[in-house]
Amino acid sequence: MRCIAGIFFALALALCAGNLYGDNIEFDYLRRSDWGDGEQPDGGAGYSNVWNYKYSPRGDSYNLWNMQWTGSRWRGNGKLYCDIWFDGAHTNDLYDSIIVFNAPVSGTYDIDARFYANGPYGDGVKYRIHHNYTQIYHENNFPGQTKVIDIDSIEMNAGDFLAFRFNMRENSSYDTTTIQSLTITYIEPVVPEEPPVAVPEPVTLALVGLSLAGVILRSCAIRR
Repeated sequence: MRCIAGIFFALALALCAGNLYGDNIEFDYLRRSDWGDGEQPDGGAGYSNVWNYKYSPRGDSYNLWNMQWTGSRWRGNGKLYCDIWFDGAHTNDLYDSIIVFNAPVSGTYDIDARFYANGPYGDGVKYRIHHNYTQIYHENNFPGQTKVIDIDSIEMNAGDFLAFRFNMRENSSYDTTTIQSLTITYIEPVVPEEPPVAVPEPVTLALVGLSLAGVILRSCAIRR
């Protein structure tokens, strides 16, 4: 019985090695919950307060106003063509359309996105990303092109937000963007901030556990 108990302990040590690291959390805009109910915010990844839809005067980083639900899309209050729908957005001459991500927990976040400018007769769309009220990204996109956005290691506190602003360039005609993907990933910390003791690598623990199991098996065989 002692041999069997020892073997189970050793195997448990090997198996638990894979659980020392937490799982990242992916907030996929195209898989958000509560879309279409006419209320803000929408949820994602088990959190309820994740995505909002706002608009703002061009170049104004501080005044973010809630859009209104039209029955099929979100629209700046009475602002024609200042719209956000399930997988796209359109800006107008005076206002930016803005998708807002609200950080539910404090930590490190990555952004991965693909925005396609599909207005065939337009002059392109300007994309800006703000962390709270500080701009961290600014690029133009032109008709028929996909802009790939990859930003890593953004430190955010719970309650911080990322504002994805869709802005016209010279004019807003045909300034439509299709959101091919937009994923924000919370990176789970792998090491406690102040670990009480040194934590072995998972591979080391696994090897130790398996080796211990082997020793116990050989010891039991010899005794017999």
